[in-house]
Amino acid sequence: MKDSTLIKLAAIIGLVVLEIANLLTAKIDGNVLLTIGAIIGGIAGYQISSDKIKKLKKEIERLLEESEE
Repeated sequence: MKDSTLIKLAAIIGLVVLEIANLLTAKIDGNVLLTIGAIIGGIAGYQISSDKIKKLKKEIERLLEESEE
């Protein structure tokens, strides 16, 4: 696995642990839960979009090389 993937996975796990601690020590707070969900979704969405962009860049470079030949 890439280092960046491990860092993002650690961030998600850390956020989940924080939310579990919040739920165990305080009343269930919907705003905190939604914020944590949004952060986790943002991390995952960013990772997915960056992977797609990298694939598109490689495809464009390949097409440009083929057109130059």
